[in-house]
Amino acid sequence: MTNTPYSDDFFASNKDGSKVAAERVMPWLIERLEPRSVVDFGCGVAAWLETARRHGISDLLGIEGPWIDGKVPTDLPILLRDLEQPIVLDRTFDLALCLEVAEHLPADRSAGLVQDLTRAAPRVLFSAAVPGQIGVRHINERWPSFWDRLFAEQGFECLDVVRPVFWNDSVVPCWYRQNIVLYVREDIAETTATRFGMSLPTTLRDIVHPEIMAYYAKNYYRASFRFLARLVLNRLGFSR
Repeated sequence: MTNTPYSDDFFASNKDGSKVAAERVMPWLIERLEPRSVVDFGCGVAAWLETARRHGISDLLGIEGPWIDGKVPTDLPILLRDLEQPIVLDRTFDLALCLEVAEHLPADRSAGLVQDLTRAAPRVLFSAAVPGQIGVRHINERWPSFWDRLFAEQGFECLDVVRPVFWNDSVVPCWYRQNIVLYVREDIAETTATRFGMSLPTTLRDIVHPEIMAYYAKNYYRASFRFLARLVLNRLGFSR
């Protein structure tokens, strides 16, 4: 992918949603995981990295397509790479992020992306759009269980520790509350789970947040009404 399909308005709205989510989730996560280094795959305008830095983490790296050049703080290290291609880093980090990114990549990149993430860090904070979520260039919407299987193939276990805490937090955009989970390498999964005050969780994974359901139901009925109104007017000879 050489040309960006994303407008300046997309980046601006993305930063607003990412910033408020990061301000709620990252301090909570940092307190429990105590990471000293963070890499963000598909960092966008780097809102999550900026938040991590404000909360004491200085060893940071963002990875994003070349179109992001000039849209992020110049003092943050950003690796300009096409995320549709394999990303192999020369080091590992304590925590990797990949938030609302995977749905923008081709389906045949899914397994490779997970491999890149699991090579980069033993803990991965991950979220991706579910089928029907709809957004700009959503070409690979998948249910969480799809990603669970890919991470399991790399020896990582899903800790569904984030959603129960933020599910009803209306400050956080509902797509994060619906999709965000923590994947952890199997050998440290149990000890990581105890940091959140729970045993290894097994929860219902393929679920839709009520706010997203209500939004699409509302817009579906509006769209259906407009379609039927046009159909009737056309039949009566009042075409537009």
